[in-house]
Amino acid sequence: MKLAFLPEKADIFLLSLTVGAVFAAPVMNIYLTNKSAFILSTPAAAAICFAIMAVISAAVAGLLLVLRPYKSGVAALVLAFSVSMLLQFHFAENYFRDYTDPAIGVSDRIIMFSAHFFLLAVPFFAAWKLRKIVSANICRISSVLLFAQLAYAVLPLFDRSARQEQYDYQEYCFSEQDKFTFGSKKNVILLVVDSMGVDIARELLEKYPEVASALADFTMYDNYTSDLPRTMYAVPAMLSGIPYDSDENDDDGHSKYLERVCRDKNSLFSGLKRHGFRVEGYPFILQTISYAPDVIDNSTEVTREVHKASFRKLLEITFSRMVMVPLRKLFRTKETLPFVVPSEKQHR
Repeated sequence: MKLAFLPEKADIFLLSLTVGAVFAAPVMNIYLTNKSAFILSTPAAAAICFAIMAVISAAVAGLLLVLRPYKSGVAALVLAFSVSMLLQFHFAENYFRDYTDPAIGVSDRIIMFSAHFFLLAVPFFAAWKLRKIVSANICRISSVLLFAQLAYAVLPLFDRSARQEQYDYQEYCFSEQDKFTFGSKKNVILLVVDSMGVDIARELLEKYPEVASALADFTMYDNYTSDLPRTMYAVPAMLSGIPYDSDENDDDGHSKYLERVCRDKNSLFSGLKRHGFRVEGYPFILQTISYAPDVIDNSTEVTREVHKASFRKLLEITFSRMVMVPLRKLFRTKETLPFVVPSEKQHR
């Protein structure tokens, strides 16, 4: 059953766009809901999503045109594939994550995997069983799914409560070119691990003597802690002694707090600079220190390679959710976070 105002091949057109949107919409949604974690601009992210949707839609349209003699069955299976991907991304990823944990028993793992597989297979069984009905209403079903995905992609734009902060890492990055170049007389190396308590650290040093040997000249500050639960708040607080107060910083947010405390007179950055040290920073994740040249001496401008790395990280985060956990090694996908990418290749 075709919609009266649509052309003859509207079913192929809408179904192809639907499949493309299934892959492109989550990318845009994840970017917009985590905008401060990526170096990409909104227009760049939108262009990437449009390109993903166009390429996948074109490929699906070509497949449907070639297999048009088998239209009812192929269209039903393609639509089922779209629904299965939506179930994996929006539902299965949240409920079927832990059954690959070695700590889980084999029988429980088999049960959870079977339930996961069954969930993703249901759309295929249903679509094949009702393939004639699905094919006859492909325009209507595709239109609903397409509209839902486009709405999901842009929904964060209407969230007025979401703060889109401007961090200086969108302008500056850091270089690792001189990471292992030290002064001939005095060097201060500070390792901040906000999620490792002193008990765990001591157990690590006892279990791995080679680590203890490498850190033999270091001083461990047992009581150097932060009462803030997230790395983006804990690390700058430990480096400056100035905790983040949500009430005090409500107007300017975390980004302004970060810029301010890194330049504060009590900050270790400022203190070491006053004593003539060259100060370099090598953060592991974003939003933990300022990247500006007056804060760290290994600051550098964001390059095209850094933008590409941010783009790859966005795709990794999105598409890792679209693959069943046991198959991620096969597709070379992995659970990932927006880790910082330096401007040069890391030195080993």
